[in-house]
Amino acid sequence: EDACDDAALCCDAGECGYADFAAGISTGPSNATEDNQTLTFSVEQTLGAASLFAVQPTVDGNGTLSFTLASNGNGAARFRIFLTDSGGVEHGGSDRSADLTFNVTVAS
Repeated sequence: EDACDDAALCCDAGECGYADFAAGISTGPSNATEDNQTLTFSVEQTLGAASLFAVQPTVDGNGTLSFTLASNGNGAARFRIFLTDSGGVEHGGSDRSADLTFNVTVAS
């Protein structure tokens, strides 16, 4: 029996998906400028072997984390995720969230 706590990503094999991995997604206060912005998640591997994955992790616009494990993979990988908007940084604004990290451990 596999044990998964709230901080762990658990996936037996193949395609893995985690709805609401990123929650509370917003372009900011509702106004003509903020409402028209496009939000994009970036996921970058910072540690471990890319060969653990047949398809690298991504996060879609609804906050769902998805990836596909490679066959017979074994090891761990760490990722950095951040969100950017298309609003730019005019008037002292910010177009990028703080970085968050997550780990994926694969045991065959």
